[in-house]
Amino acid sequence: MSDEHIRREVLDTAKSFCITAPAGSGKTSLLTQRILALLPTVERPEQVLAITFTRKASAEMRSRVVEALQLAREGCEPKDDHEERTYRLALSALRHAELLGWSLSAESFNIRTIDGLSAQLNRAMPIISGLGGGVTVTDDVVPLYEQATNELYELLGDTSERGDALRQLLLSMDNNWQRCSELLVTLLGRRADWIKELGQHENPDRAAGQLSVTLERVIQERLSEALKVVDTGWLCDVQKQAQSAHQRLIRYVQGSIVDASKVTLLDDDDVSLTSNASDIANWQWLVRWLLTADNAPRKRLDKNGGFQPKIDQDAKDQVLGLIGELEHQPNWHRALIEIAALPRPDLDDGEWQGVLRLSRVLPVLAAQLLTVFRARGVVDHAHVAMAAETALGSDEMPTDLALRLDYQISHILIDEFQDTSQGQFRLIEKLCRGWAEHNYIDKDSPRTLFIVGDAMQSIYGFRYADVGLFLLAREEGIANVLMESRDLSRNFRSQAGVIDWVNGQFDTLIPGEGESRLGVVPMTHALPTREPLSGNAVEIHNFPDDSRLEARYVGDRIEAILEFEPESSVAVLARTRAALEPISEVLRERSIDIVGTDLTSFSRRASVSDLMSLTSWLANPADTVALVSVLRAPMIGLTLMDLGALVPLLAEQSLSSIRAGLGTSPEGVSDDGIVRAKIAFDALLWGDSKRDRLNLVSWVEQVWRRLGGDLTTPSDELSDVDAFFTQLRDQETRGLGLNIEPLNKWHSSKYAAHESASARVELMTLHKSKGLEFDHVFIVGAGRAGRSSQRPLLRWNRDERLGLLIAARPEKNTGGALYDYLSFINKCKEDQELIRLYYVGVTRAKRSCTVTATCSSETSWPPKASRSFWSQFCEVATEVTYHPATDIPLSSAPERPLQTLARLKKPINMTQPGDVTSETVGAPVYSGLRQGNLASRRYGTVLHRGLELLSHHRDLPESCPPDVFNALRFQLRAQTGHSVRLENELQRLVSDINRVLADKIGRWVLSADHSDAHSELTLYVPREDREVIIDRTFIESETQTRWVIDYKTSHPEEGIEIARFLEQETTKYQRQLQDYRSALVEYDLSVNSGVKHCKMALYFPTLGLFQEVLL
Repeated sequence: MSDEHIRREVLDTAKSFCITAPAGSGKTSLLTQRILALLPTVERPEQVLAITFTRKASAEMRSRVVEALQLAREGCEPKDDHEERTYRLALSALRHAELLGWSLSAESFNIRTIDGLSAQLNRAMPIISGLGGGVTVTDDVVPLYEQATNELYELLGDTSERGDALRQLLLSMDNNWQRCSELLVTLLGRRADWIKELGQHENPDRAAGQLSVTLERVIQERLSEALKVVDTGWLCDVQKQAQSAHQRLIRYVQGSIVDASKVTLLDDDDVSLTSNASDIANWQWLVRWLLTADNAPRKRLDKNGGFQPKIDQDAKDQVLGLIGELEHQPNWHRALIEIAALPRPDLDDGEWQGVLRLSRVLPVLAAQLLTVFRARGVVDHAHVAMAAETALGSDEMPTDLALRLDYQISHILIDEFQDTSQGQFRLIEKLCRGWAEHNYIDKDSPRTLFIVGDAMQSIYGFRYADVGLFLLAREEGIANVLMESRDLSRNFRSQAGVIDWVNGQFDTLIPGEGESRLGVVPMTHALPTREPLSGNAVEIHNFPDDSRLEARYVGDRIEAILEFEPESSVAVLARTRAALEPISEVLRERSIDIVGTDLTSFSRRASVSDLMSLTSWLANPADTVALVSVLRAPMIGLTLMDLGALVPLLAEQSLSSIRAGLGTSPEGVSDDGIVRAKIAFDALLWGDSKRDRLNLVSWVEQVWRRLGGDLTTPSDELSDVDAFFTQLRDQETRGLGLNIEPLNKWHSSKYAAHESASARVELMTLHKSKGLEFDHVFIVGAGRAGRSSQRPLLRWNRDERLGLLIAARPEKNTGGALYDYLSFINKCKEDQELIRLYYVGVTRAKRSCTVTATCSSETSWPPKASRSFWSQFCEVATEVTYHPATDIPLSSAPERPLQTLARLKKPINMTQPGDVTSETVGAPVYSGLRQGNLASRRYGTVLHRGLELLSHHRDLPESCPPDVFNALRFQLRAQTGHSVRLENELQRLVSDINRVLADKIGRWVLSADHSDAHSELTLYVPREDREVIIDRTFIESETQTRWVIDYKTSHPEEGIEIARFLEQETTKYQRQLQDYRSALVEYDLSVNSGVKHCKMALYFPTLGLFQEVLL
């Protein structure tokens, strides 16, 4: 069935559908059409409920519906068949709305996130849901979980069973309170799932019996499945060989040929392989005989496996041949691996006692958390979801709200259904409760479900999404509402080369048959709509040892794309933020604008760390470490030698005494150090005198400025400083005062953003890229091992057919534990999700995708194949490039030298900056201090950026274009606080931009018609071992003259003539231009051998003046 036929068919509003829609298949437009088709069938628009999982998706769907109705209302002619269908559906919806007197607006449509829906249900039933009114949902849940856990420990002295269970839990962890707390905090995030599975302590014998039955069923089912999957003839041959090898092994042990401690022997000579759970030991002995410890087929056999050299050679050769077949039978291999992981059929008493302990402790912990919520007036999203379920009641006793919703909702559409968790699935089931009976009785007005998803894009297991629920709904429906299954296949995003590579690569990685129990989903094959492009659509590159080699290669590729495809979008993706840091540094070194959120920890931003040191000292003046950090920071910049002389004094004397003694030149402190120390101590003593006299933010900000912090903050860290003061202001508003602990947590756990209005390179994690598309995609750091899975206190897995498996973390790893088997299942799901994560990443690409990794070359290069994800990913790829270290193309700049301490060359005494009063509680960063100097620097920086963007225009506009205007506003806002009159300064910038565009020389400077033209070009000056940034340079084609132009925003002082001003500026910047000229001469010798002359000039965009500088 073609995609076009499916798209028409699923608009049948009398039927329910489950749509599998692969990446780039246009599912949002399909959902939009379905909503439009349903509107004429209902009495009120809110009877059509559309559910998404993100606010962005919700806003986009609402926007699409509104846009379609608006275009139909305006009579805009559709351009193709798809738009024609949308147009007709929208017209029908408008006619129905007019007939019923609807007043349609964006708010008329019932399009919500799943969290928003839960919140709405809670508001409707505040008492039943347990939330009451006036609570806030928070994302900052860890402090709440930690408080609940700490309060739980107050029960340690309790003589009840729960107190005893808590004591036993701590004893099982060697009284490691901290580790126990961490594991309990982790479990609290999943309480919506485990709280329904606990209660074993209420009737332990009955619960243990049920678990034993379930355990036996699971073992029998897995053994039965293995007997079906594995070829009978092969298994019989292996069984006979194993029987003989086992008998030989018994003789070898008896004859002391083999050490009995190094082998495992079965109780029975007969290696029976049936589906009975009692045969699990035989099966597991066989598997360990066939496979190595890391589950790879054995390549060699020795006497410990029943094969003596030479004596048993024929048998060994036969067995190795049988084992070799596993290489070509992955289904057999996987079945055997799971058998090795199966638990013992008898219930381990230690594990079971652990379950009983947690069954008593965890519900108490959940109740303690509710107490914390009520005291704080906040809740987490998990509580909102649980409360929403409660608000709807049970199947036997639905609430009034549930009955009311039964009349208010007639159709439900759900986007990205593969991201559904167990709790969300239960909520949807309750919303559809009774629909199957309604549809059987009233066939003329059926209620319908319409779910859309792609199991191959299920990547949110860490948020408890369960891809198996999508497969379950597809096969069995929801709340007995069956859906017709349809699969879209057309991809409208990527060129054919990308699609073909994805189909081939992932078809090999993913098992042929889906098995949701282990997270295995069927591969979704796509058909391309776009023609293939020349060159490789997808490439894999491996680099040895050093991630900087990988980052430089990616940086070079991105530079080339930006140069030759100026309108293309580029994304750099990685599994973790840490993997993005090397490429982020390389791109910043090359002055390539990037945009991204949550990339760099604030703890790695120097300006914020300096502010943290200052705040720590203000909170505790006895904190010598914080004080030394402030004195060493760039704003003061004491040398290590000067610090070495001052530190002993800090331990013996007060700050004021040391300050008084600086006038006598203390021994070991340089003259420069004395000047800097005086400024620092004056600022700190001033701050100490203002303690409790200013509001918190103003106090810290003023001391920071007196130290010169605003002068040494790099422009790309100004927004980070603003974030620090915002956090400090929030802390003050919450009444926490100068409590350094929450500030430290913020500093270490939160991340800075990289923002730019004009950036065409975005950096983000693979998870955040879902739903987005880019012309070119780079996936970096692919060779890095992921974070190893934790061993939580409790594992559980419910099979609706077989029952519940639940196990507590064992005190000792004895092997064969149920907990280990549940860990195996979890690991299988994680492995499959990792494959899907890279599927999502590659399918973001419209034109090309490059996947890069850094691998170890310690033993060999290319590295030997292993069972790691990345090794297998490369092994199945059609082509992989392994770069030797000498093969990496380097940029024009050499390796950056080791950084030295950046500091003010000459400290500035800031003793009278103007005090900030308590009225300025909301005063943001940078307000009212050193405004002239800082404003001039800021203005020049933003104007430079505007001129750079203009130079990228192929045809220069007559006035400031929208992209430059938006960039100016963005840059201005990023570099100021909220105190500067941004609009006035923005108008000045626009006026200066327009002055340049009206100036003949200005247009010549910015023209894109010159050859080898660059703006903000970074070059290396060997003589001084440093880099320079050249504002504008190009080669004038007619004369082959290289021009080097430096922008200046300075103005002549009052009474100074223009000629004199230009003479002064020329003298002032002559040496700087000489350095630029030297760097460009070397550059042209290697790149542009035809250049005849090199000329230099200063250009004053705010004055419209151009001054050639003769050397």
